[in-house]
Amino acid sequence: MRLRARSVAAVIAAAAMLIAGCSGVPGSSAPAVIRTIDDGDVASVPPARGPLPGDDEGGIVAGFLRANISADLRHTSARQYLTAAAQSTWQDSPVTIVDALPRASIDLETETASLPIRRIGRVDADGTYTPALTDPSTPAETLSFSLVRVEGQWRIDRPPNGLYVTSDDFRLSYAQFALYFWDSAETTLVPDLRYSATRGQSLASFLLEQLLDPRRRTESQSLISRIPPQPSTSKPAIVVTSGAPTDVQLVGIRQLPPDAVPKVAAQLAYTFGPISNAAIRIVENGSPIQILGKNGTFRRADFASYSPDPTASSQVLYIRDGAVVHAPGSDPVTGSAGTGTLGLVSVASSGDETLQLAAVGGPGGQSLWIGAGDALLQPVALPEGTAPGPLSRPSWASRAGEVWVSDGEHLIRAPRTGPATIVPILLRAGGNADGTISAVRMSRDGARVAMIYGSGDERSLWIGSVVRTGSEVRIEPLTKITASNYVLSDVAWSDSTRLLITGSLDGEFGIWAVQADGSQLSERSTVGLPVAPIVSVTAAPAQFPWVAVNNAVWEQRGEQWSRATTDGRGSAPVYTE
Repeated sequence: MRLRARSVAAVIAAAAMLIAGCSGVPGSSAPAVIRTIDDGDVASVPPARGPLPGDDEGGIVAGFLRANISADLRHTSARQYLTAAAQSTWQDSPVTIVDALPRASIDLETETASLPIRRIGRVDADGTYTPALTDPSTPAETLSFSLVRVEGQWRIDRPPNGLYVTSDDFRLSYAQFALYFWDSAETTLVPDLRYSATRGQSLASFLLEQLLDPRRRTESQSLISRIPPQPSTSKPAIVVTSGAPTDVQLVGIRQLPPDAVPKVAAQLAYTFGPISNAAIRIVENGSPIQILGKNGTFRRADFASYSPDPTASSQVLYIRDGAVVHAPGSDPVTGSAGTGTLGLVSVASSGDETLQLAAVGGPGGQSLWIGAGDALLQPVALPEGTAPGPLSRPSWASRAGEVWVSDGEHLIRAPRTGPATIVPILLRAGGNADGTISAVRMSRDGARVAMIYGSGDERSLWIGSVVRTGSEVRIEPLTKITASNYVLSDVAWSDSTRLLITGSLDGEFGIWAVQADGSQLSERSTVGLPVAPIVSVTAAPAQFPWVAVNNAVWEQRGEQWSRATTDGRGSAPVYTE
């Protein structure tokens, strides 16, 4: 199958996934630029020195790059390495993360310096991260600098715009935060990841400006803000004071419908709660807004029902001899799924009091059943156009009461009530993809889908947002977040922002963790696992991950993996969602 941007459903304006906020900002305010701020609210980074008399060309370039990560206003230390003309034109955004910054080589004839780099990712002015997805077989890119003598001292007169930092320095200086918006059905909060080197008051102001960014209203239908547009005459602000509530100054709140005010408060509580460690108030025209019948203050805990990370179950199910069994004792579920007569190959489970199952099996693994775990599973009539062949492991969108699965060519949505349908997919503008969908996982908030998609030696991780408009459901946009040299087999959401992926890289089997925006990709331990393909993985917030390898289920404890049952036999483990 080949997916193309604008090729599915009506022509919709494709937008960058999870871009900044959904409301207006003052017309007089300048765009926020992600940078370190010299006001005590920065990460702990050693201060950069300026150039020393007699520094040669290589020393000037090396000093400039060291100063890219410095904690000073507008990167004045870095600007000291530039000519006066270059200082006035050089921009310290975006931030480009590279694997290394070797010493530059100097061409004495042309007075230029160059060094090879490989991009890992980029952080734009609004704090959003974009992975580079660079093919490792591609030759390294050359970063070039033109130098001149100024009063006998070397200076850079044509620097590349933006900051260039190594991945190690980026981890040291920048931290990840989340803005929170509503999913398109306005039933759950969804994190929108951002990076910043600022802390404290500066960070709070930066996040508020991004939360109020008006582009959200025009560019994204997948995430919604209930914060009303702020007129250009207003001055929205946030005040973080030690020992006192954090005040968020907005206008237009009193004119909102009563049911919208708590939704505004929930967005603010989840966005600012982790950085203020205090109760929050909405202040309009100097007076706090009364919320939830209290004194105007609120915290995250007041809106726990909207959390994108609902309390995770520690219950694990898996397949053994065609039946669904409980871990760790391999006791079968009491309904038809536990008999083995359906020949099940995968399962998904949902529910607290009553266990709900979705299971795939039957001849060729082409059948889907849904029902209570202690009752008779009912077959699902797959939609017209479903491709013949095995179905992927199912995944619950529990809050929406529906199951998602793939036939390799399509995403299929099967509500508990109503017919199953094929879900249209819109790629990021200009994108295309070939291959088959081999794994589908819904996030626990039901607002995003993770897919392993591709063919041959390229099977990558893709993330899309679920857009619900009336009875219509679509994915917009589907975005690739791992490079083409990964040959992935499965994916699981660890929590609302982090995923685990399994597969191989350069012929070596492995497990990796990655953020939903493609950042912080890191290898996880495989100590104790056999050297064999990792077929499937499951994870849940605050729980140990499980995998299936060599027809056995394995659980991780610390850095060590061990068989999860006495003989370990089983496949396709899943946490209850």
